[in-house]
Amino acid sequence: MSAVANDLQAGFEILWYRIESVLGRGGFGITYLARDTNLGQLVAIKEYLPREFAARGEDSTVQPVSIEQEDVYSWGLERFMSEAQTLAKFKHPNIVRVLSVFKHNNTGYMVMEYEEGEDLSDIYKREKKLSQAELERIYFPIIDGLALVHGEGFIHRDIKPANIFIRADGSPVLIDFGAARQAVGSMTKTLTSMLSIGYAPFEQYNDEPGKQGPWTDIYALGASIYQGITGEKPVESTIRGMALLHDQPDPLEPLSRCGIEGYSHDFLRAVDQSLMLQIHDRPQNLEDYLGMLRGEITLPALPDPREEALESTVNQDKTVVRPPVMKSGNSHVETIDTGVPDTMPVPPPEAARPKASPGEKASTTEDTTPLPGKSRSARPLLLTGVVAVVAIVVAFFVFSPRERSQEDVLRDKVSDLLAGAEEMFANGEYRNASGSGALGTWREVLSIDPDNAEATQGIDKIAQIYLEQALEEIDGGRSDEAEASLEIVSGIDPGYPGLQEARTRLSDRRVTAERLRRIERLLGAAQMAASEGRLYSPEKENAIMYYREVLKLDSENVTARIGLSEIADTLIGQARSSLDEKNLDRAESLTNLVSAIDPDTPALEDVRREIAKVREIDGLLASADTALAGQRYTTPKDDSAYDLYRQVLALEPSNQRARQGLSQIADFYAGRVRSLTRAGNLSG
Repeated sequence: MSAVANDLQAGFEILWYRIESVLGRGGFGITYLARDTNLGQLVAIKEYLPREFAARGEDSTVQPVSIEQEDVYSWGLERFMSEAQTLAKFKHPNIVRVLSVFKHNNTGYMVMEYEEGEDLSDIYKREKKLSQAELERIYFPIIDGLALVHGEGFIHRDIKPANIFIRADGSPVLIDFGAARQAVGSMTKTLTSMLSIGYAPFEQYNDEPGKQGPWTDIYALGASIYQGITGEKPVESTIRGMALLHDQPDPLEPLSRCGIEGYSHDFLRAVDQSLMLQIHDRPQNLEDYLGMLRGEITLPALPDPREEALESTVNQDKTVVRPPVMKSGNSHVETIDTGVPDTMPVPPPEAARPKASPGEKASTTEDTTPLPGKSRSARPLLLTGVVAVVAIVVAFFVFSPRERSQEDVLRDKVSDLLAGAEEMFANGEYRNASGSGALGTWREVLSIDPDNAEATQGIDKIAQIYLEQALEEIDGGRSDEAEASLEIVSGIDPGYPGLQEARTRLSDRRVTAERLRRIERLLGAAQMAASEGRLYSPEKENAIMYYREVLKLDSENVTARIGLSEIADTLIGQARSSLDEKNLDRAESLTNLVSAIDPDTPALEDVRREIAKVREIDGLLASADTALAGQRYTTPKDDSAYDLYRQVLALEPSNQRARQGLSQIADFYAGRVRSLTRAGNLSG
C-alpha cells in the first residue's frame, strides 16, 4: 500500500479530533493537522504506522502486514507510547510540547501543539548557508532544551534540519524524537531505512547496547550545523568509517582548516570536534559542547594532516620509519629512534673518543681536511651516504603520490556522485530525458555499489515524489500528466508500493472523466431539444430521452432532474389544454408521460381526476341520451334519462347537455298533462 493510501482522509474523526490534512509522512508514522473539537484549536497528531510492516485496513485500523510482524508491531507501539509519555514530561519552549497520548484504531496517537512556520531544511534549501549569528540563534536554544531531555536519560536519535521547526517568530523547536524508531530499526535489522543519512553517527548503524548516548545527538547537531555553514551535509559516517578501516584518510575535511570566513575559529573547531568518528573524541555532554561553540572551552588545533601522514607511513616490518632530522650545533648526524637497533654506528662525541697515546699529539679541533699521505676514515663517509639514501627513499615513499587503487578511485567517485545527487535533489533536479539529474546519478552509484543505502533511499524518495505528484494530477483531472508521472515510478520500480493502486485510481478517474464528458454532451442535447419543442418526440432525439440517459450515468444529476421537472410541468399544462378541448386521449397520454418522468409531479393527480370525471360525464350523457331516445324518461330508476342527467349535473352543475335533456323530459310531461286535461282524463 502506498504512503498516500495509508493516510486518514480529511474529516475523519479520532475521538474528539477531526483530521484536517497531512503535515508529513515518514517510514515510522504520519503526522496530521487536526482540530480539537472540544477546545476549538488546531493540533498536530502523530500516528504510529511503520510502513515496512504495517498498513491501514478498510475499517481505518492499523494492522501488521503479516502474522510474523505482529510481535515487532506491538513492541514498537509500546515504545512509541512510552516515548510520547516521556516527552509529555518536558516543558521547554524549544522542545516539542506533547499534550496527550492515547491508543485508538489498534495504534497509538501523540497529540502535540501545532506551530506555524517552516522546517529548517526548507530554509537551508532556500538560503544554502547561514551566518554564525543565525546558527547560534537556532541551535543554542535547541541545545539548551535538549540538555533537559538528556538530563532525564533520554536522547533524540534523529536530529536533522527537517526535525528543527522554525516558528513564525523565528524561535526554533525540536520535533520528532526517534527513540522508538531507532529501537524498532534495531529489532528488525532495518536500521538504514530508519536513520537519516549524513546526520547519523557510525554507532547508530550498530545496535550494540551502551554505544549511544548524548554524544550521538551531539554528532547529529554538528552535522546539522555543518550543513548550515557549507550548504552540504557532511560525508556519511559509514563512508568515513570505511576509510578508517582501510587505513585511509578521513574524507571529511575539518572546517577549522578550510579557511571559512565569517565564523570564529572556536565555533568551527567545536563543530569539527562534534563530528569526530570515535565516540570518546566527541564532547560527552551538551554543556561542554555549548561551551566549545561559545569559545568558553578552548580546544587544541587539529594536527597537521602532513604530520599524520608521516606518522602513519609503515615499513614492511610494520615499523614506523621517519626521515632523518639534521640537528645543528653537533658534528654528527642524529637519527630519530625507529624502535630497531641502529645498524650503522655513529661517531662518538669528543668526550667519548679515545685519548691520544703518549708521544702522540692530540688534535684540538675536528679537522675535516685529510692529512697528507693519510686517507680519511671511511665510516663517516659511509654513514653520510647511507643516511642520504635512507632520506631519499623515505622521502619518496612519504611525499611522492601513491598509485591509487581501483577501489580508491571507485570510492571517491561514489562520494562525488552522492554529493552531486544530493545537491540536484535539493534543487529539484530529479530527472531529465538525458538521464542526468539526481535519479540518473543515484543509479550510476548503484551500478558501482549495488548495496549503497543512500542511493537506494534517494531513488525511493524520487519515486515517492512522482507517485504523490501523480496522485495530485489525478485528483486535478490531469490524466496525461499523471500517466507520465506513473511511468517514471514504474521505470524506477514496476512493483513500487502504491503504483498499482495509483494506476487503478487513474483508470477510474479516466472512466469518470469520460462519463462526465458524455453527461455534458447529453445535457447539451437535451436542452437543445427542449428549446426546439422536442420534449417527447421523435423517439430517440427528444429531451426526455436525453435527460433519462444522463440519470443512468448519474442518478443524482441535478440539471437532468430539474430539466425533467420542467418538462413535466409543461406536459401537465398541455394535458389541461387537451381536457379543455375535450381531447381526452391526448390528455391521458400526456399524463402517462408525466407519471413516467415523476409520479410525484404536482397537479398530476388533479389532471387525472379531471380526465376521469370528463370520461364519466361523457358516459353518463351517452347513456342518458340513449334513454331519452327510448322514451325511458323516468324509469327504470337510476337508468332513466332523468336519473342519468341528474348524475351528470351532480358532477358538473353547468353541463348544458344535461340541462337540455332534463328540459326535454319536462316538456314531454307538460305536453302530456295538457293533452289529458283537454281530454278530461284527470286521473291519467
